[in-house]
Amino acid sequence: MSYVEFFAVLAGLIAVALSAKANIWSWPIGIINVVLSAFFYYQIQFIPICF
Repeated sequence: MSYVEFFAVLAGLIAVALSAKANIWSWPIGIINVVLSAFFYYQIQFIPICF
């Protein structure tokens, strides 16, 4: 597991936990999750079937 993947998963879990508590910080953490996940998928050259 790479560092990018680890921090993307961690940010996702934190965003979900904050969202469950209706905390406003779930939005920025969620955006960080999406950016890190996109970067990770780009690194491993993941191409979805639907595209």
